[in-house]
Amino acid sequence: MYVETLLEERGDKTRKIPCKTVADVVESLIGAGWRMGQHQTALSITKLFLPEVDLPSLEVGRSRLFDIAPADMPLPADLHPLESLVGYSFKKKSLLVQSMSYHSDLKAIASYERLEFLGDAILEIIIVTELMAYEGMLSHSFMHLYKTTLVNGDYLSFLALEWKIAQRKSDVKEDSRSGTFKEVESLFYLPLWRFMRHGMSSIGETQREVERRHALLRCEILQDFESGMEYPWALLARIHANKFFSDLIESLLGAVWVDSGSLEVCKQVLDRMGMLKLMHRLITNRVHALHPREELCILAGDQEVKYVVQKNESAGGEWICTVYVGNSQIIEVLDGVSEEEARTRAAGGAVALLRSSNGRTGAPTPYL
Repeated sequence: MYVETLLEERGDKTRKIPCKTVADVVESLIGAGWRMGQHQTALSITKLFLPEVDLPSLEVGRSRLFDIAPADMPLPADLHPLESLVGYSFKKKSLLVQSMSYHSDLKAIASYERLEFLGDAILEIIIVTELMAYEGMLSHSFMHLYKTTLVNGDYLSFLALEWKIAQRKSDVKEDSRSGTFKEVESLFYLPLWRFMRHGMSSIGETQREVERRHALLRCEILQDFESGMEYPWALLARIHANKFFSDLIESLLGAVWVDSGSLEVCKQVLDRMGMLKLMHRLITNRVHALHPREELCILAGDQEVKYVVQKNESAGGEWICTVYVGNSQIIEVLDGVSEEEARTRAAGGAVALLRSSNGRTGAPTPYL
C-alpha cells in the first residue's frame, strides 16, 4: 500500500533506485529477523531470497563440522598452555590443534583455513551484537566506524602478539663462589602466535622480525588503547604483521564455536583477549577512530588526494610516500616498512597539517 501510494503521487515517472538501496532493504529485513528471533527467524527470511540454496539451521551446520573432527586425538603437550589461555576445555582437542595448524605443517590433519573463514563471521556477529546494545547512543556511522577498529587485520595481529600466558621454568645454575649447583625458577610468557604449527624456516624468520617491531611499538600502542583519544592506525600498520597472525585469532574463535556451539563462550574468549574492554573504552570516551586516509579525503573537500609511493631499494627496501592535495605537496614520509604503512602514516601526517592550517587543535570528533 505504501509503495502504491508513492507511485500514484509520481504519476508516470520512472523511479530509479540504486542497487545498494535494494541490497540494504534485504539486509535490514534479515537484521529485523535477527532482532525478533535471532538465528531461526533470520534464516527463514534469508531462505525467501535464496530458495535455490540448501541452508541448514545453525545447529545442524555446526554439528556437521563437529562430527567430522577426529574425536580420539590427544592434545599435544605444547598446546596445554593454550587451552589454559583460552579458558575453555575442548571436547575435541583436534579442533584446537587444527586452529593452530598452518598449511605448511605436513603432520596436520587439516590447516586452519576453514576455521579462520568461519571465525571471521563469528567475530563480526559478536562485535555487531555488542555495538547494537548501545542502541540510542550510536548511529549507523558510529557502529560501522568502531566495528572497523576491532575487525581488521592489524589489530587482530596485535592481539596475537600481545595476548599471552605466563609459564614457569626451572634452570640449573652454578654458584660462582661455592661451585655448587642450584635450581632457579623464573617466568616466561607464551603469546598466541608462538602456538602456531608450521614447517617452514622462512616463517620462523618472519615471526622474529614481526616480534622485533612489536616490541618497539607495543608500549606506545597500549598507551593509546588505554588513554589515548585517537586510534593508533599508523602504529598498528607499522608492525607490518603477516596475515597468519590475525588468522590465528579467527581460527581459534571458529574452533571454539564448533566445539561449544555457543556464541557466549566465544564472546568470553574475546573478553579474555581484552577486545571488548577496548571497544567499550573507544565508545565511552568517543575516541577518534576515523582512518587517516578517510579523514584526509574529507578534509581535502573537492580537491584530489594523490599518493606517490616508491620503494627505495638502496635503503634496504624502505618505502617512501608523498601526499598531494590538489596541486600542493603536503608531506613526504620515509622509512616505511610496507606500502600500506607508508600510505597510512603519510595520510596521518597530512591530516595533522591540514587540521593545523584550519586552526584546529587537539583530537577532532570521532566522525566527521
